[in-house]
Formats: sequence, C-alpha cells, structure tokens
Amino acid sequence: MRPAVLLGIAPLFASHALAACSGMNSADQGSCPSDKCSALNESFSSSKALVLSSSYNSTSDTDATFVSEQSPDFAAIKDGKLVLSLKQSGDSGAGTFAGSTAYSTRWIHYGTVTARIQSGSTAAGVISSLQLQDDAGSSIDFDWVGISSNRAQANYYTDNQLQLSQASAPVLSTDPTKSFVEYKIVWLPDSLTWYANGFAVRT
Repeated sequence: MRPAVLLGIAPLFASHALAACSGMNSADQGSCPSDKCSALNESFSSSKALVLSSSYNSTSDTDATFVSEQSPDFAAIKDGKLVLSLKQSGDSGAGTFAGSTAYSTRWIHYGTVTARIQSGSTAAGVISSLQLQDDAGSSIDFDWVGISSNRAQANYYTDNQLQLSQASAPVLSTDPTKSFVEYKIVWLPDSLTWYANGFAVRT
C-alpha cells in the first residue's frame, strides 16, 4: 500500500495517501517493490519533500517523499507542515471546489504509520482522510467529516467494500480542527489498530 493524504494536515483541507502492498483483497498478492518499501520519517523541513506527480522522477527527485496528484495543485509545504487546501475553482458563483491529494513515494507492507494532523474543514460535504491504500481498492483510513468535525472515523475497505464490523467514530477530547492530534495506524499481519493521541479507538 502507498500512504496517501486526502486530508487537511493543517487548518485546511488535505488528502494524504500511503501506498500499500496489502494482500488485503483477492487481486493483490502482497508483493511490494523492494526499493520502495522502507522506513520513512518526514518532518517537512524542506520544500523538496513534495513535488508534482506529473513531473516526479524517482531517479532525480531523491528528496521527494510525497507527490501532489491534483490539478490545480493546492498542496504545499509551509512552516514545516504539509498543507493540503480546499479552494473554490472557476466561477465564484458556481460553488465548485477543488481539494488536494498527496501520495507517498514509499510503500508499506505492515508496520506503523503515525501523523500529527490538524483537520481543516467544518463544512458539510467535506471529507478529509489519511489513507493506506493499494491499487485494487483496499484501504485503511482515518476520515474526518466536516459536519462532525469533533470525530475521527476509523475505517477499512477491502475490494472497494467498507468493512463496518466494529466501526468506530469516537468523539475526540481535543478539537481536531483547532489543534494537532497524533493519529497512528498499527497494521500487523493479523490485526489493525487505530489510535488517536495514544488511545486505541478501533481494533
């Protein structure tokens, strides 16, 4: 699986995805590119950590740990943070908005993913996500729905189907739109556990 950010990692809308070699669905046998599946600790201290996917070159962009997928591009590194924004696009009266998605250049096949995130939108209809996703429709997510901004949904999908067994959307003790919350997904061969500020919210 590849980690992806489809969420706000700052006071705006963002989307982040991590690539996963998952074996979580019938189409995926869990193979992972050996040169891509390695540990990563990204502090976003350099603007080189994020590049446009259309211009990404794995040979020359060795400092790039994330690629921005959307056009127009509303993803940026600011003050040591990955900021993924949701902005109005086109005619201001049309009510059309465009968001941001950033994908990791690394893959994961089991392990722990930790991110400090401030979700951004409290508007109905806006969903921000931190996802581990593969190419066949499986993903392990933290999702934030704008209309329920004080909750973090812990979800996973296999073969594009949401698995609702023990679904969880706990109310967080800290407002995730006003301060950063540490989210963690621990993915083992036989278990999944989601944490928010050190507390297990789903297992």
